[in-house]
Amino acid sequence: MRCLNLAGGFDNPSVPPSDRVQGADAALTDGLSEALSELMAALETFIRFEGPDPAGRRSSWQPRLALPLEGVGPEDVLETLRSVVIPNGLRVEAPGFYG
Repeated sequence: MRCLNLAGGFDNPSVPPSDRVQGADAALTDGLSEALSELMAALETFIRFEGPDPAGRRSSWQPRLALPLEGVGPEDVLETLRSVVIPNGLRVEAPGFYG
């Protein structure tokens, strides 16, 4: 999968015009309850704040968040949320957090 590097913003001159996303996004607007239900287990695990804080190993998971040049579909988006975004969230609500 080719991905868009957003370093420098959306007008990044290093991204050739042929690789820029164009056209309407065919996003879904239904199935929100089902999608949230699918994410609930990951959210419940996250709020236990178990193990080391993932912020310290950001370089190992952050590259997995590159924007694809073409849509990946709702299941892939939910999987990315479930396996990358949620488990590596900031722990500002964890007991003992200070920032």
